[in-house]
Amino acid sequence: MVSVAPAREDLGAHPGVSAHGSAATAKLEVSDLTIRYDSHVALADVTLDVREHEILGIIGPANAGKTSFLKALNRMDLFIAAMQVEGTIRFDGVDTRRWRNVYALRK
Repeated sequence: MVSVAPAREDLGAHPGVSAHGSAATAKLEVSDLTIRYDSHVALADVTLDVREHEILGIIGPANAGKTSFLKALNRMDLFIAAMQVEGTIRFDGVDTRRWRNVYALRK
């Protein structure tokens, strides 16, 4: 299984609060993300928020789902017939599945 842990620049900061003391909104929201290749489950029930200016590290052993996670974020699953993505991925509050121009998502 993949370990996903956002790193904070200011380790003393409280989650959801920026270094300046104001509430930070999530830039990227992933809810209940499950990725399958036919019957093989690559990731199960991943939920996380990444706030603006946070650094996100994705680590894990080979075949743990790291690349599948990144493909799902970038909607590259459209090019892989066997890849099934369930759950919600929001960028700036917009569900990425509703974007018609996937190239704009990757800017």
